[in-house]
Amino acid sequence: MKSVTSNASLMKKVSIPKYIFTLSKVTSSMVEMVLSFGALFIVMVVTGAKFYWTLILIPVVVIQIYIFCCGLGFFLAQFNVFFRDTEHIYGAVLRALLYLTPILYEITTLPENLQFFIKAFNPLYYYVGQFRDIVYYGNIPGPRIFWGGWLIPFLMLLIGVWSFQRSKDRFILYI
Repeated sequence: MKSVTSNASLMKKVSIPKYIFTLSKVTSSMVEMVLSFGALFIVMVVTGAKFYWTLILIPVVVIQIYIFCCGLGFFLAQFNVFFRDTEHIYGAVLRALLYLTPILYEITTLPENLQFFIKAFNPLYYYVGQFRDIVYYGNIPGPRIFWGGWLIPFLMLLIGVWSFQRSKDRFILYI
């Protein structure tokens, strides 16, 4: 989110593509996430968890998350240039999204109307569901979760790139 505003001095001095800053932040975070899978595998070995063949599908979900985060990063970076309170609002939204994402609980434990709301409007549901199926249950994710996991990131990427490209020439006026 702060990738553009934190590099304002560099953008004022050198002509450089503005998307590079956001893309580098998202890519470095993705590399950090991939390296943290080492800790996951150590915990799986120590706890005696089963290793399913479906673990080879983890890179597919990581790619989906990367595309989603690139789109969200582009959108939030350009939005934060014009509205500096974005980071505070995003923090509150992210906390609410954390509680509305079935990470530590099964979605089936919730009432039907709340299940529909989470499945329809929470993009994180698809990634958590895929990871749960792949790592915990050893299943291939269902078609709804799998295709939703591809549709959401490309929609977010389109929105993010469109909004970033539309406003990137005005960044210099606000940073």
